[in-house]
Amino acid sequence: MLSFIVGVGMLTVLVLWQGIEGLSAIFQQAGYRIWWIPVFYALPLGCATVSWHYLLMGDRPPSWRFKLYATWIGLGVNWLLPVAQIGGELARARLLIKRQYAIGPAIASVVGDKTLQVATQALYTLTGLVLLAATRTQNILGRGALISVLVMGFVTVMFYRLQRGGLFQRFAQVAQRFVSATSGEAIDAIALQVDQALQQLYDARRRLAIALALRSLYRLVMAGEVWLALWILGYPVSWVDAMILESLGQGVRSAAFAVPGGLGAQEGGFILIGAALGLPPQVSLALSLCKRFRELTLGVPGLIAWQIEEGRHLLPWGKRRDR
Repeated sequence: MLSFIVGVGMLTVLVLWQGIEGLSAIFQQAGYRIWWIPVFYALPLGCATVSWHYLLMGDRPPSWRFKLYATWIGLGVNWLLPVAQIGGELARARLLIKRQYAIGPAIASVVGDKTLQVATQALYTLTGLVLLAATRTQNILGRGALISVLVMGFVTVMFYRLQRGGLFQRFAQVAQRFVSATSGEAIDAIALQVDQALQQLYDARRRLAIALALRSLYRLVMAGEVWLALWILGYPVSWVDAMILESLGQGVRSAAFAVPGGLGAQEGGFILIGAALGLPPQVSLALSLCKRFRELTLGVPGLIAWQIEEGRHLLPWGKRRDR
């Protein structure tokens, strides 16, 4: 709650600092074209869905419609709720399990997908730093890029190694101390299924490589959203500058994972990065608000669909396989 209040406060201060009238003028210039931003998101949404598809290792894969639906809901949860950027993965796993998908592969698929998200974000942020260093202030940002790649690389490698070393069984050993013997055995059995499914997932090198490539494509396509938004706002930039803004902006938001939706952090990051690229602060703030507009227009319906889903499964006639 405190982080949410701080985030809202930061966002409010930035909006007041830049001036509501100036921001309104920018959005008035954009007009109805701003609706192209959520429409454009169909491309990255498709990349995310297909990437997750290659990580689903069960014998009965869910339908494409369901995978798109669950990805949409997961994104809405992560965008709009205070869940430290992992609630969406929990929601996807829950939706899979409700549809009688095996628990081990269900949880392993979203854990593996989250691992790829972290890895590709680290590489994407590093790419943005290198591009910015090469085109603007090479020496300072070169050192920053080295520090960033070491930190993010270490986190990614350690997360992967923990998974390979039976991460969930270790969690189960801790959990067994606080539950009954029967519950402890059930937890241990589930943990074993998840760890085995993770080993199977990471041993499927071809599927993993395809999923990694699609997650990387997702990052690149998201630069198109920045390019489109700035063009709509009347401040077109090059594709390289769009990649720098998106990669570093998402890096800042990821670093502020404790703040719901990266409120304030994303906006401040875009203002600083935009300044390095010669963008007026008002435009950089408007760019961030364009992203917020897309998150609201797509995320709110996703959350509503999720609540309907949860309510339907509480009813006797709602408990059916909907694959």
